[in-house]
Amino acid sequence: GAALHGRDLIKVAQAMEDRHTQYPTFIKDVSRHIIEAYLIHRELIKRKEDANSIKKQQVDKTSMWP
Repeated sequence: GAALHGRDLIKVAQAMEDRHTQYPTFIKDVSRHIIEAYLIHRELIKRKEDANSIKKQQVDKTSMWP
């Protein structure tokens, strides 16, 4: 049956099937990476804002006027 099309075409079709089968897992990994990167980014921004807030409070304590 399929051997009528030649070994090369069968190999190409098998490679395409393998990629098609692996694609959902790849996309799941990519989406997980994007979400984790976003969460890390937000945490770093929060830490920076907190540090700036603390620094601003320290400056405000040493000034003569509120």
